[in-house]
Amino acid sequence: MVLKKIILLTLTLIISNWTLTTPVIFEEKDSNLSALNERTQSRLQPVACDNMVAMNEDILNAVRKHRDSAFNTCLSCKGSSCSFREFNESKTLAVCKRLFCTPIFISPGFETPADTPSGKSSFSYSYNISKEGSLENIEITSVEGVFNKKDAKKFIKARMRKTKFEPIVFKNKAYEIVNLTSNMVLNTRWEDRD
Repeated sequence: MVLKKIILLTLTLIISNWTLTTPVIFEEKDSNLSALNERTQSRLQPVACDNMVAMNEDILNAVRKHRDSAFNTCLSCKGSSCSFREFNESKTLAVCKRLFCTPIFISPGFETPADTPSGKSSFSYSYNISKEGSLENIEITSVEGVFNKKDAKKFIKARMRKTKFEPIVFKNKAYEIVNLTSNMVLNTRWEDRD
C-alpha cells in the first residue's frame, strides 16, 4: 500500500524532550514514506516515547487525519495489542511515534507523594498505552540515585496520572500499545535548585 500523504515531523531529542521542527510533506512515489512497507522489518522493538511533551491542537488534527494510513506501516498487532515495528530509518520511527505515542494532554502540576526521598535520581520504566489513552502497567526497569524502584514507581504514577493519549481506533476497533519505554531524571532536593 502506497501512502499518499503523511506529514513527517522531524524530532530532535534535547534533554529527554522532543521538540517540533519543520514539518515536511511527502507526496512523491519515491519518498521515504511511500516505500515504508518494503523496508519495514518484521521484528518488534521496545520504543522510547517521550510522554512529557504534549502535541498542540494543529499537530493533533494532522495526527487524526493521517493515523489510519500509517497504522499497518507503524504497528504490528495481535488481537487488540500493538507494538511498534522496527525501522531502518530514524525519521520513519519518529513519524510513527508522533502518530501513536505522543500525549495530547500533560498535567502542568501534580502532587508529589509525601514520602518522596530528597535528592537526585534517574530511572527508566516500561509502560503501555491503554485502549482509553492512558498509561498503564508501569514497571521500573532501572534506577539510580536516592530513589528505589518503589519510590520511582510511586513518583511516575503520580506524575503521569492525568496524562492522556489520543485513543487508537482503526476500522472501528480500539487498540492498546505495549512495549514502550521512557526515562526520567529529577532532583527532589529543593535547596539544590536555582
